[in-house]
Amino acid sequence: MGTLSLSTDDGQPLKYYHQFTIGKLEEGYYRTLDYEEEIWPQENPEFELRLEPGAYRLVTTNRSVDESNHVRATTLQSKKTKKWTQQIGLMPASGEKANLPLLAQHEKRAGKASILCWLAPGEEPTEHLLNEIIEHAKAYEKMDATIVLHIPKQQCKQDPTLNKALAAVPSLEIIVDEAYAIESYYHGLNMMEKRLPLILVTKEQKVNYGFSGYQVGVGQLLIQSV
Repeated sequence: MGTLSLSTDDGQPLKYYHQFTIGKLEEGYYRTLDYEEEIWPQENPEFELRLEPGAYRLVTTNRSVDESNHVRATTLQSKKTKKWTQQIGLMPASGEKANLPLLAQHEKRAGKASILCWLAPGEEPTEHLLNEIIEHAKAYEKMDATIVLHIPKQQCKQDPTLNKALAAVPSLEIIVDEAYAIESYYHGLNMMEKRLPLILVTKEQKVNYGFSGYQVGVGQLLIQSV
């Protein structure tokens, strides 16, 4: 067995499947090796994998807030009893901004970054988003941005997951918004599927980025977007 020692240029561990994968060349194509997402311990700047002899491909992916993916691939050759070191990094993320005007109710926040979320409390996609906010609660509390959660009716305030998020991140704001007048955002951001939660990242009375529905890791992307 060969040993692959991985490190990153910034010393931060990466998550398997979410940020990197390793595939072994078998019968003409690379078969992705199946590891747990947290295989790289968060407290370790370096990480070692034992690999059978053969050809491998290491792929890193950096997801931008505009939902594009920046991918880097490196090929490796594992040899018996050999150890080799590979420093990996993520491709720089980028993305054009949409610059749509804000709804009147948010104009008072001009000049400050905001994350505006229209939710469907109690429904699965919204539950996933709220759970990611809870998971990254410390980072959300430190953000220099206003985070506003829109709910369609007063009764939604009784939702257990919503209450957990409010307890974990006390700075979250709640707006009861029965109208949900958000059609212009779906259209302006060219969103084919008009799903909830709808998430907008805004600054200076303009919408810069938007997300429709839930994607794994969107909670972390929102932290990076402001």
